[in-house]
Amino acid sequence: MMDNSIATVVRNIQTVMDTGKVVVYNLNSIYFNTGEEKPGRETSTLSGMKLIAAGLGNWKSCPEI
Repeated sequence: MMDNSIATVVRNIQTVMDTGKVVVYNLNSIYFNTGEEKPGRETSTLSGMKLIAAGLGNWKSCPEI
């Protein structure tokens, strides 16, 4: 069974970023703007922030293109 927990995804992102081979890092749609407060909104936003931090925090440098 696949483990899709945020901790696992963060660890996987950090592993890839540590290779020093990442040229582009993108995370799309971490926040759903519906104009109203809905359950899960805070969790979704916090999870997205963790994923952004994992990628940018472990980005060593941009390799030559």
